Amino acid sequence: MISDNKAIKKKEGIVSHKKEFLESIIETANAIILTWDNDTTITSFNTYGKKILGYSNEDIIGKKWLEFIPPDIKKYMTNVSEKIVSGEDLYWDHENTWLCKDGSIKYILWRNSPIKDESGNTIFYISVGVDITERKKTEELLIEAEKKFRTLFDSANDAIFIHDFHGKFLEVNETASQRLGYTKDELRSMSVDDIEPQEYHNYILKRIQKINENKSLFYETTHINKSGKRIPVELSSRIIELDKKSYILCIARDITDRKKAEDEMKRQLMKFRLEDGNIYTVREIAPTISLEAFKDIQKIGYESVIISRTTEKEFQKYFNGNYKYLWLHEEEHDEKLSNLRKIEKYIGNLTRKTVILLDRIDYLITKYSFKETLNFFQNIRDLAYLNDLIILVPIDPQLLSEKELKFLEKDTKEIELRYGKTLSEDLLEILRYVYTKNKSGYKPSFSDIGIEFNITRPTIKKRIDKLIETNYLNISISGRNKVVELTHKGRDLFLG
Repeated sequence: MISDNKAIKKKEGIVSHKKEFLESIIETANAIILTWDNDTTITSFNTYGKKILGYSNEDIIGKKWLEFIPPDIKKYMTNVSEKIVSGEDLYWDHENTWLCKDGSIKYILWRNSPIKDESGNTIFYISVGVDITERKKTEELLIEAEKKFRTLFDSANDAIFIHDFHGKFLEVNETASQRLGYTKDELRSMSVDDIEPQEYHNYILKRIQKINENKSLFYETTHINKSGKRIPVELSSRIIELDKKSYILCIARDITDRKKAEDEMKRQLMKFRLEDGNIYTVREIAPTISLEAFKDIQKIGYESVIISRTTEKEFQKYFNGNYKYLWLHEEEHDEKLSNLRKIEKYIGNLTRKTVILLDRIDYLITKYSFKETLNFFQNIRDLAYLNDLIILVPIDPQLLSEKELKFLEKDTKEIELRYGKTLSEDLLEILRYVYTKNKSGYKPSFSDIGIEFNITRPTIKKRIDKLIETNYLNISISGRNKVVELTHKGRDLFLG
């Protein structure tokens, strides 16, 4: 019996020692520790908790901890307490706000644990809390800063792109999305080469390398929106750090209006009024006005292409200038186009600032039928608009009916002089005749012209006077006859 009492006292001593040890840990812990029973009544509250929240034992012991929860979350926290008591471990770790004695609010991160007896019954709960108020304030400041950044980012007038050193987009703003016609999610799955022309792709990685070397770069390029429209842009790019990784920030300004203004200033020096994105048709037996307009647009730096059924050697009799020449031919061969689809594909790959002279459309009509050629004509008209091309098409009115001419000319523009009207066909035929005679060393007389075109002397004089007035012809006397020859301007119509 004495032995049993000793054992009991020893056990009670161990329990008392453990209790004191635990109480010592609780009191010295650098965390809020409180115990509570099934109805949320607080049974103990440590010193650190009193210090952080400002309460004394009298203020808090015996009260339900729900009384210290702010009103706006009290209903939610009542539900949390019920879930904890019911044994759902989902809420054993959670964070919520607490009311301090001075009326301030603290954010506390809690870890809740049930304390059970030897039979497994819960006798009370212990909650260990960490004050995360400063962390939450920092998070809120970061969220607010993120909102402000996002507002500025998306409300910027310029398109903004963030991409890696392979060109893969990480983030884009609202302006980029609206300008290019893609959703932000679509753009985030794309790369720089998806929004730039094919012919620029070789330069993209070179630009990125240059940005990496110099930390920044200022340059111009072209973006292509979802519908295929080309947009000239001016980019300012620099390296930025995000999450300890380097990326490239690009701010892209649409310079369409500026480019148009620059082009218009150049065009003031031109003889003809030609605008990007259009097809121009002109009724003429040989490419005279169209060729003059072609040379005119070349002067302001346009890339130039001639597509013709006539061989290049023959065409050089009219114009021996600097251009790319493509021969319409029935056989496959380099620099030859053997069908309408290939011509269409070739034109579709041309870039902005390109002028095309499409000669001998009558050959295409003869080979492929008027209906198929008309469909082709409508397709390249769309390509001209999308790629900002200028396409010049001389049409021989002697080879087509008026109805066919009207169909081809639908939705195209007429070549116009910037100042004044173009030369009429009756004046051009006189110039062609004089050019042919002058080439052989002969200056035709008024009588020669009258006989050639079966017109009266007054009509001859009227037309010749007009050509002299516009500086295409010079007149001189040879014996008893007035003879004419082309001026330098007149020869330019045919020689380039």
